[in-house]
Amino acid sequence: MSIENEYFSRLISKTKRDDAVLLTRYGPLDIPAAASAELLTALWAVWPSGHFDETNISTMAPRNPRLLRALRFLPAKTRQYAGGRALLQKNERDVLRWILTVEGLDIGGLRLERDPFGWCDIAFVGEARQRSPPRSSLMFTAVTEMFHRDDQSTQVRGEHQCL
Repeated sequence: MSIENEYFSRLISKTKRDDAVLLTRYGPLDIPAAASAELLTALWAVWPSGHFDETNISTMAPRNPRLLRALRFLPAKTRQYAGGRALLQKNERDVLRWILTVEGLDIGGLRLERDPFGWCDIAFVGEARQRSPPRSSLMFTAVTEMFHRDDQSTQVRGEHQCL
């Protein structure tokens, strides 16, 4: 297995493990479908091309009244951190619980899709749309090309040169 494949495999395994621990400890976040639909709509408005996670939601909500209003089921509270205003850590945890609960479900014609790395997209149910590839796929491609290019540039007459 190549270095980049091993790294990404470990990252995916860690994400799955962390998600399982979170759901085992706190359980899924059960909220009404109308509240989930409102949040999905707000997330689509903020990130129409997708590529967000619970941390992005946590840091964007204090500056976006629509998103903060859609998170009222938590109840969402904010705090000033060194990097700026964000939701409390327990609220961010609850946002991830919500993501894990609604992932893949049809809610009001929208569906939250989450890749193995934890990046989310909002999809319209039943509508075939062209989207840019997930950022995680682009990152994997870029890192793979970088490693491949480094292997070719350091190889000298069948032996690897020590740098």
